[in-house]
Amino acid sequence: MTTNTNIHANTPTISVTDNRGLGIRQLVYYRKDVNTDPEERISFTQYNALGHQQNIQDARLTSPNFQYINSLSGQVLKTEGVDNGSLVQLSDIEGRPLWQQDGRDTIQRFEYEEGGLGRITTMIEHSSGDTEQIRERFVYDDNATAGYNLQSQLVKHYDTAGLLTIESRSISGQTLQQSRNLLKNLSQETDWQGDETNWESLLDISTTYTTEETYDVLDNPLNLSDAKDNLREMTYNIAGQLKSTSLTPKNGSKTTVLESISYSPAGQVLQENAGNGVRTGYQYEPETQRLIRLSAMRPDTDEGSFDTLQDFSYTYDPVGNITSVKDEAVATSYYKNQQIDALRTFTYDTIYQLTQATGRENDSNSTSSVIPDDPTIPINTNQMVNYTRNYAYDAGGNLEQIKHTGAASYTTNILVSGTSNRAIKDWETGQTDIEGQFDANGNLLALQPGQPLQWNKRNQLESVTIIEREGDTNDAEYYRYTGDGMRLVKYAEQLASGSTTSQQVIYLPGLELRIKKNGATVKEELHVLTMEKAGRAGVRMLHWESGKPTDITDDQVRYSFDDHLGSSLLELDEDAEVISQEEYFPYGGTAVWAARSQVEADYKTIKYSGKERDTTGLYYYGYRYYQSWIGRWLNTDPEESADGLNLYRMVQNNPVTLVDPDGTRSYRFYTAVEATLEFMQEQDSAADAIRRGSRLTYLKAAGKSLAKGIFTSSLQGNPLPFLYRFVPTLTFLGIAILGPERFGKWMIGKMQKYLSKIAARHPYITGAALGGITATAFGGDTAIGAAVGTGAGMIESALGRPEHTTLSAPAGGMAVGIANQHGATRMGRLGAGIGGAIGGLIASNSGEASRAGYWAGIGGALGSQLGRRLDNLVRIGNIGRIAARLTGSTRLRLLSMILRHVPQNTGTAEASLSIGGGIAGGVGGVVGPGSVTGGIIAGAASVLLGGAALSSGLALGAAVTALGHITGVGSTMDDTVSSLASSGIHALRQSSTVMSWARWGTARAVGSSAFSALRSYFSPV
Repeated sequence: MTTNTNIHANTPTISVTDNRGLGIRQLVYYRKDVNTDPEERISFTQYNALGHQQNIQDARLTSPNFQYINSLSGQVLKTEGVDNGSLVQLSDIEGRPLWQQDGRDTIQRFEYEEGGLGRITTMIEHSSGDTEQIRERFVYDDNATAGYNLQSQLVKHYDTAGLLTIESRSISGQTLQQSRNLLKNLSQETDWQGDETNWESLLDISTTYTTEETYDVLDNPLNLSDAKDNLREMTYNIAGQLKSTSLTPKNGSKTTVLESISYSPAGQVLQENAGNGVRTGYQYEPETQRLIRLSAMRPDTDEGSFDTLQDFSYTYDPVGNITSVKDEAVATSYYKNQQIDALRTFTYDTIYQLTQATGRENDSNSTSSVIPDDPTIPINTNQMVNYTRNYAYDAGGNLEQIKHTGAASYTTNILVSGTSNRAIKDWETGQTDIEGQFDANGNLLALQPGQPLQWNKRNQLESVTIIEREGDTNDAEYYRYTGDGMRLVKYAEQLASGSTTSQQVIYLPGLELRIKKNGATVKEELHVLTMEKAGRAGVRMLHWESGKPTDITDDQVRYSFDDHLGSSLLELDEDAEVISQEEYFPYGGTAVWAARSQVEADYKTIKYSGKERDTTGLYYYGYRYYQSWIGRWLNTDPEESADGLNLYRMVQNNPVTLVDPDGTRSYRFYTAVEATLEFMQEQDSAADAIRRGSRLTYLKAAGKSLAKGIFTSSLQGNPLPFLYRFVPTLTFLGIAILGPERFGKWMIGKMQKYLSKIAARHPYITGAALGGITATAFGGDTAIGAAVGTGAGMIESALGRPEHTTLSAPAGGMAVGIANQHGATRMGRLGAGIGGAIGGLIASNSGEASRAGYWAGIGGALGSQLGRRLDNLVRIGNIGRIAARLTGSTRLRLLSMILRHVPQNTGTAEASLSIGGGIAGGVGGVVGPGSVTGGIIAGAASVLLGGAALSSGLALGAAVTALGHITGVGSTMDDTVSSLASSGIHALRQSSTVMSWARWGTARAVGSSAFSALRSYFSPV
């Protein structure tokens, strides 16, 4: 499909900064179609004299979306938001949250241990003027039994749903065994007063749900035994990528749900073979690595042939928005004088909001005047019609209108407040008070007229009343959440024929327990075994303990084949027969729906975007609920403005290209390769692209480390994991703000200032410590960093200046981290570390050492990448020679001559190029730029000259000779580094650890000979 890009002419985005470099204005030009003039939309940000953000305002509102009051240190004390109300928050002197009050006068208070590790012990909550209630308690094990890794760890968490007990952890902190006990009365708010005996009295101790997991050394899950003893097993290839998965129900036979996955060299999935024989294929655009084709085929009765079930082709506009999706497996049909194709098209405005969508839908679809529900089976799947949907938005990004033309024509209008982004569906009841439909925190108070919503003090949806009755039982759905905010229990009641029926769902790791009752009598007990790691297909096994319907088999395995957003499109059974098929409108309503039976259709709960749709019509995403009929969240974003100033907007109004995994922020469905290539295409130089991307890489790493480390460690109170996570978190943030070189200069300067005296006495130990810490801080391998640091200490000691270890060791560790962040293999990281340490040897201050570490990291990473490619050429050496002889090609003959001199052992080129690029970059970082390329060239030359790829002397010589030639430093530098290299090689050989990792295997004579040969070759004439 051809994309009309004329609409984007003369619509740049302009940012304005003040003299401090702070962004104070952003101007975007909005245009919906090519025939209109662009509309200016300006957002404003204001800062105080200290550079702290004071308020921010979008292009629509006349008052700020957010206003902030900060302390002198920059900590936000009060936030006032037009969508989410006010929040006052105070922290203690350690920066820990202490007290906060929101717009509904809900007060939360946090208590910590006095002295010691300062771990959180209690979370207290109450409304202003009410009695305090203890919502959560945290219990730690300071006298743990050896072997369970629980010393000083959180072992019991009494939360808002009951008790979570951690019974065992791995050495890396992964939970190996956990148990969950629910409250006796789930409708009662928790109040953990008194001692532990009183706490236990509130729990249902008769039923304990225990889950056990194991992990490999890379923290990949190997197996999971759920609370009902059903087993899931995963295997991985040598690269740590998922290879196969299986599911074994208790007392049942093992079922393979994923036979195999094949990957491209870049890690892209190429093909998956599911346990039911379905083969999924992926194709990517070579230039961008965007997904352009996604197919699913099942075995035919004829041996070796396949039936195509799905064959999606994707087209994109220049910036990556999906413009069309077509299922080539569906034949063109004709109905009601229309040609019906399985083609969906999408049109966007200049700020990439979806403005129009076309596709097909069931002819039986009716008007959307109420919250939609699934149509009843059977449906005539041959009766399809085309539809068109047009979307209109205001300047604040609020979806205001959905105009549908298709099986039925209707318009959904959305009423938006004039003072905020709060909005409701126009139910045509004359409602004008939009703000009155929300509480002070921005939570919607009614799903539609007559269906009130209840919220707990944490802004979590507590209940939805579907039918309200006076003096009798309401039809309603109730929810209970764990301490981390995830839903644990869903409970629904309905009144029918004078009796009350109920359904309860308990969500456990890998397992859903679904129980239906009529009064107190259990009518059905269903265990749904879920499998997250099963490739493209989400797998669910339905096992009935009682009450199984007659028209469905027990232990039925349902494979859900999803689209790029995770939406469940096609359900197949274990024989690859179709159970159900569903297609969706862009914001989540059902367009096409078919199933082979009503009974099986009723058990499909996972739908749009891979989320569960409740009986209320709401989709549960994790932290929020979603209204698909008006394309809006039910309440404000718990992460505030993480996804923009409009806290109700769904995926930035681009639901075809973006996805929100948990209800907090939207993401583009990028593969790592696609994102990297798109980023690198903006620059000519790979090294420049890596350098520009460093800050983004480290900022993302900081966020992940912060979320996983600081919060968990502060709760558990173990200082070692806290420091292990906290150090790289602060470093990543510092790198993201200052850049790697400036932050490295600061960090190494502090080490030099405070540790030089210790290094003078203990250079080996200090070198190991500084190398390991710096490598960890910059996101690399602690072990390799420590080994490089040890080697640096040995060299510095041999040179008679052990205090200088404070420069060379952290430079080596920094290089290990930089290389690791840019995808280098272990050999690449080792080469980078050696290069950083060598650069640090000749550095005279922390700035030079930091530059050495940074450029050595880039050199090692690039050398590793190019080396692997050269190693691949080695493997086709014989093919090249034969082809040259057959064709007489000059180019192939030249290739043959080159490959004839390449050693035929795997890893040769990568080792030499990694070490060569690392050392050249490290030394070049001190004496001048341009050495990375030379080092890699020299490393390649060392391979072609037949050498010993893993010879340290050869790699050092190749790198240094190239450096002397390219930078013009000349023989003085060559002689200096040659001397250092000679001493260093001798010292390095004393370390068996380094020897085992680097595999030093050749004599110094080989290196010296190669050094002399290369010097002669590269010396200027």
